[in-house]
Amino acid sequence: MICVATSLLVAVFVSGCSTYGDRATPRSVPVSEANLPDAPKADPAAKAIADAKAAMKKAKAVGGLWRYTGKILKSAEKRAKAGNKAKAVKLANKARRHAELGEKQAKSEAKRVKALMAKGDKMFD
Repeated sequence: MICVATSLLVAVFVSGCSTYGDRATPRSVPVSEANLPDAPKADPAAKAIADAKAAMKKAKAVGGLWRYTGKILKSAEKRAKAGNKAKAVKLANKARRHAELGEKQAKSEAKRVKALMAKGDKMFD
């Protein structure tokens, strides 16, 4: 009974997903190099590095940029330049995650300090 239900469920999903990609592009969308099927794909290392830089900028704005995040990003850029794209992506993603965590930590600490000051705690005066 479970096998029949599972088979039916899989068949529904497969048939529903198979027709999605066959739709024609609407005429209102201009044709450019970006949406041509044989257009070259963007460099994943460059995208990961750009994402990490954006996250670092946000973290720095709230005072949450961790000490070694920049060094990790520089290492990613160095690896990308040397051609080791997989390691560059891994390091850039690590730098991005550190920046996101630093931003989250800084916001959390600011909220905590604000709450303590509102209670009248004299520790931060």
